[in-house]
Formats: sequence, structure tokens, C-alpha cells
Amino acid sequence: MHFKTVILFLFLLNTAIIKGQHTLTLEPLSSEVNSTLYDEIAPIVSHDGQTIYFTRVGHPDFDKTLEVNGKDISLTLSPSQYDVYLADIYSRISGTRIRNAGKSAYNQDVWIAQFKDNEFQTLNHPGPPLNNALPNSICALTPDDDAFLVLNQFLPGGGMKEGFSIIQKKGKDWSFPEPVQIENYYTTGKDVNVTMSPDGEVLIMSLKRADGYGQNDLYVSFKNTVGGWTEPMNLGKNINSKLSEDTPTISEDKKTIYFSSNRTNTMGGRDIFRSRRNSGSWTDWTIPRRFIAPINSNQDDSQPCFNDRTGYLYFTSNRAGSADIYRVRVANPKRDEVLVKGKIINALTNEPMAAKVLYGPNDLGYFLRYFKSKNGQFEFRIPKGKTFKVSAELTDFLSPHQTIITKKGKYYPPQEIILWMTPIQADMEIQIAPIYFKQSESTILTNSYAALDNLLKILQDNQSIHIQIDGHTEKKGEADFLLDLSEARAFAIKRYLMDKGIDSERLATKGYGGTRPVKISKREALRQQNRRVEIRITKVE
Repeated sequence: MHFKTVILFLFLLNTAIIKGQHTLTLEPLSSEVNSTLYDEIAPIVSHDGQTIYFTRVGHPDFDKTLEVNGKDISLTLSPSQYDVYLADIYSRISGTRIRNAGKSAYNQDVWIAQFKDNEFQTLNHPGPPLNNALPNSICALTPDDDAFLVLNQFLPGGGMKEGFSIIQKKGKDWSFPEPVQIENYYTTGKDVNVTMSPDGEVLIMSLKRADGYGQNDLYVSFKNTVGGWTEPMNLGKNINSKLSEDTPTISEDKKTIYFSSNRTNTMGGRDIFRSRRNSGSWTDWTIPRRFIAPINSNQDDSQPCFNDRTGYLYFTSNRAGSADIYRVRVANPKRDEVLVKGKIINALTNEPMAAKVLYGPNDLGYFLRYFKSKNGQFEFRIPKGKTFKVSAELTDFLSPHQTIITKKGKYYPPQEIILWMTPIQADMEIQIAPIYFKQSESTILTNSYAALDNLLKILQDNQSIHIQIDGHTEKKGEADFLLDLSEARAFAIKRYLMDKGIDSERLATKGYGGTRPVKISKREALRQQNRRVEIRITKVE
């Protein structure tokens, strides 16, 4: 078997005042996470801050699955034979003689804890393929909440080699790790680390390579068009030193890197540093600044993991003797929102347009907020967990709604949209929220009035347009009844608009019954889409 892996460094915090402004409080994680007999390292916290993935070292209940030529030898060897076999594997990985495999630093399994009652508890210790007898560690999140970057590449049938893999969580199960392909990847050192930017476009790695400045340096790779990654590029002499830079993590905007180093200006052992990009270049960084106490101490402090959602910096430290995981709040909690950025474009000329931007939850018939965009560009934030609709408004133009769907706790890069503005013309469809009626009746339900008022405003603002209201039903039922029902519902909308002051000559109606379905299915959810009202411009005076 071919082996090359990493021993994760063991590393954390207290209480102090930074620049006389903020008191930082050291919080070791709960006793369910931090044990007294074993090292807990490598904290990775989910985007919503509610789950922590960490590595426990030397625990006797490690997963003993060890495949050789497709067979799990832990099931056939005696305990003493198994220990000798595993110790030999660890010895080949480390290059030194290891006699007790169970207590070795290469005995590493991933554990998971959930946040409950203001602390992480409810431990879960997954089995294979996430864990096995070889060293295991989750080292980064991906944009997908259920996909993770792990150390090493694992071979079907047993064994592993240097590199990184992506593993997927599928309910309670895990997929077999898929290798990450990096152009001209290699390292001449024993220790490697990697992190992924929250948008999944950048890898930052700690490697020892020929173009380095001494020991491990930080390198960057970019996602390419064929699903792999570009050759690692050194981040430059501003960040990297003659000693070791490792365990990096990168901010959401990809402009701040946190990492640890044993360079000469530490408080003792390894310390945690941060650096900002000065420009768009990935080799132009500020001189790294070291965190002061309580984040750094005179012991080893490393493996920083900053969670935007909660404002906590998690890291590992051996200041209490064994390696434990701590946290300290270094920023205010961030609202669980997503940034929406967009442009308003004339559909005929492709030129930017000044218009009003409207947005609100999709389940409302109206828009909650609006603002004016003078140059055709806009941005705003919306809470995660709801479907939002966005549109633009300008006299003599119509713009279809755009929808934005998000989930709570999941990371999203800025959502970029284009609102196309089309000059009002005949045979154009006007998009409005769904209109609901009593079952098998033409009585409009009150929760549809907001959508009708939106249509009313379009007609009031654009006095030159005439419309036709088309009623549709599903195909299930007696044809004559469905035709009459669709016509009655279309006329009910006309009556509503007339009562609000719209001239009846501008309003035509037509019922189609179930003759024009948009979905043909036995599923009720799909058939419901056939029960609809469409608004079409018939004339522009």
C-alpha cells in the first residue's frame, strides 16, 4: 500500500482586553467534545454554527475497518495480529517505529456534535467510509452543506495516497471519497493542510514545494473549467516565512486568510495569524498580524475556524496539557442573509436602465420593499429560508419576476440576477402572483387581493394597454362545467378591476377550461399548475 498523510497539529484561549475596547472570553467546548484523556483537534463548524466536526486522537473506540485487497482484515485477524499490522502501517506513514497503534497520533477519527442548550453535545461517531483505521479528518466545508473536503485520497479495496478528497453525507450514510484532481500536486513535507473558500472556487493549501521559502508555505489553486484545480501557486513572501505556515482558513469574501505559524515572533510554540489581500492579486498580502491573548498563548495555538453566523473563532490549543478545542467571539453574529446583486437591462437595446426595484416574499401577492436604481445596478440583502421575488418597474415597460430560493444556515455567494425590461407591446404576458378561488367556484379568495392590486397598479400606471384575462382549469372533470368555470373566474377578475375604476373596454375575458394544460400528470401538485389565470396585453393605444 502507498501512504502519505498528515499528522494534524495539536493546539487555543483565556480572557483579555484588546486595545482597551473588547473583552474576549475564552470558552473551552463542553466535556462531551473535550475529553481529559485524548486530544481533540481540527474543528470545522457548519455554516449555520449548529454542528461541529472534529478529530479525536488515540481513542480506543476508533473505527477499526482496514481493507486490504477489498477485504476488511479487522474481521479475520486476531486482536494482537491486527495491532501489529496496523502499527506497521503507521510506521511506514511516519517513517519512525510505532509500537502501539491504538495510542498513536495517527489514530484519528472524525466525531460530530450538535449545538444544544448553548453548548455542543449529542456526539456522533460515524463509521466507514468517513472513518476507518487510517488517519481521518474533515478539513473544510464546501458550498454544499452535505459535502466536505477530507485529507488523503482513498483507494477502492484499501489503502490511500497523498492528496485530498470530497466526501458526501447522504442521510446517515457517507459516500466513498472522490479524489480532488490538482494539476502538478506534490509536497515534500510530511504535513499538509487544505481549506476551501465558501463559494467553492479557491483552495488554500499548506505544502512544502521546490519554490517555497523554507518549510511549509501557503499555496492557492483555482477551480478550472473541467472540474479540477490549477497548479498550486505560492502566496508570496509577505505571508510565507522560512518556518512553517499551516492550517489555513479563508473568509467569505476571499480577502482574509487565518493561519498558524511557528515563525520567530510568536508568543511561544505556534500562534494564529491573519493577513488581508491588498489588491486582486493572490500574491499581494499585508504583513501577517498575530492575535494577542487570549487567542494566542505560550503553547501551541492553531487550526483557526471562523464562523460568520455566530461571530465565533474556533481553534485548538494544548495550553491545558492535552489538545482541546476552544472558541472566542471576535465579531458580532451575522444575520442569516444572502446578498442579491443585479442589473436592470433594456431587453431591446441591452443598455442599463434606471428603474424602481421591488422585492418581497414570493408567498405574498405584493412586494414588501422597493428602491430606485439610478444607474441600472442594485444590491440588497434578504433573509435566508424563504423564496423571494424581485422585479423592476418603469412606465411603459414590464419586467418578469425573478425568484431567489435559499435555505437557512447554508452558505450562498452573492446572488447575481438581471431584470430585463421589455417595452409594453401587444401579445405580451403580464406576470402576477397566482390567483386563488374557492374550490369549484369563481369566488376569489382574500389572499389573492394583493396580487390583483398589483395588476391594478400596472393598469393604472399604463393607461394605454388593454388586456385579456384567460381562465384555465385542469382537465379532470366534465368539459362544459370546466369551460363555464374558467370563464366565470376570468370574469370575476374583470369585475374586481372594474370595481376599482378600470374601464371595462380595456378588459376582455376568455375561458379555456382544461384545453390548454401546462402539465399533464397524475400528481396533484403538478395538476394544480393547470388551474391558473393568465393576463395578456391585447392592444397598446
